[in-house]
Amino acid sequence: MDVYENAMVEARVAFANRINRLVKVANSENLGFFLVYYAALGSAIHESMEKIFKKAAKRCKKMDFANLAEAFEAQASVESKQAEEMKSDTKIWIDWWNQRQSLDLSAKDYLRHPTMPSMQVIQDLHQDVVEHQVPFAELAIAYEMQRTDTIHSFTLIKLAIFKLGLSALRRLGFVRRAAKLTTPRVLNKNLLAGFLKQHPEAVKPMIEKSCLALEAYAEFLDDCFRLANNEAEKYQCVAT
Repeated sequence: MDVYENAMVEARVAFANRINRLVKVANSENLGFFLVYYAALGSAIHESMEKIFKKAAKRCKKMDFANLAEAFEAQASVESKQAEEMKSDTKIWIDWWNQRQSLDLSAKDYLRHPTMPSMQVIQDLHQDVVEHQVPFAELAIAYEMQRTDTIHSFTLIKLAIFKLGLSALRRLGFVRRAAKLTTPRVLNKNLLAGFLKQHPEAVKPMIEKSCLALEAYAEFLDDCFRLANNEAEKYQCVAT
């Protein structure tokens, strides 16, 4: 596990730096719309991940990774619930914008938004992982995503409160849950460590795919911010 953790340091730092750059350009105009797109487009990603984990479970069964297959099946159910949570958050943020700015925005329009380039990269990465001989790498990717959500959700929560007010907490349902250290994780560090102990040869593909996943996720956040900036300019909105 130490080999994996040490190898991921550079990629994690690079991701954190991307987050910090976004924080610096966030303001009351674009942050509100960023949270709309983060929830709306994020729900689509989680829906696709439900299918990915089901495929990964089947592949792992064929490769005699029974424990991993069982964990992936459980994670598929988690992804489905998270997709619904983010859809709900999208609707809540749209209602907020409509009330604050007398707009007539529809949550359905945002939830039906075309797939962004970063989202396609994410989907292609996961398809490549499960369709080739490394479906177990989904365990490492999931660990990185959960770790990232836990750490950087705190940053997003503080930013939302600072820019949009304390009431923003009520509209950050998914983000608040992601930040909770007590939230059970199906695909956790102990499971990853145990798998790597039994299969040390898996560490190289896990590191490779995890680094690619962090880069793709950072691009996704950038896409959300670009869309948010365009939206804020279009409506000339100020979240007051």
